[in-house]
Amino acid sequence: MRMNLHGANSSLLRAVRALVTDGPGMPQWTESADQPSLVVELFESVPWASLTFSGMRHRIEFRIDGPETAVRRARERLVERLREPELAVSGHFVADTELCDTARRFRKDGTMSLCLRLQTLTIEE
Repeated sequence: MRMNLHGANSSLLRAVRALVTDGPGMPQWTESADQPSLVVELFESVPWASLTFSGMRHRIEFRIDGPETAVRRARERLVERLREPELAVSGHFVADTELCDTARRFRKDGTMSLCLRLQTLTIEE
């Protein structure tokens, strides 16, 4: 399924993928020994506002599949980089992020699926 994303949504998704893959932009994910696959299963955004700011709350649910060690490395890299996020989101800045695991599935062949939820607040600049 191809999602129709615009503006801050597509910028946020590109930034998250770059955090996980070490690469700029929207790299092509292919399953290999050192690069797991990433599947976005849900992307929701709702308007948010306070007395002085406006922006969007985003929820991204995604799955990382591949060799267990590569999936664990990708998750660790994402957690480390989200501590001080410098996500490039067009016309917005990232004010808050929260990442949590939602499911893990281990396979006999040494691969795993890790489901994650990333919640983010972006504020208009």
